[in-house]
Amino acid sequence: MITTIGKGITVKGTIHADEPLLIAGRVTGDVLVADYDVTVEPGAHVDGAVTARRITVRGTSKGRLIAREFVRVLQSAA
Repeated sequence: MITTIGKGITVKGTIHADEPLLIAGRVTGDVLVADYDVTVEPGAHVDGAVTARRITVRGTSKGRLIAREFVRVLQSAA
């Protein structure tokens, strides 16, 4: 199962998740998904630290990216 924060959704505050997280909307706050993957989709905005097993950024991320395995920043990332 993957939790999705859709394009029309804005979240303010810290997100704690125990499953993979796909962000297509806007997050203002830290994202803590220590044992799973986080993907920031094109057009998405994250303003805060992201902690996950693996992180893929295709959109905009302002803050620290902390991954146990790897951080992948793709060409579409801002």
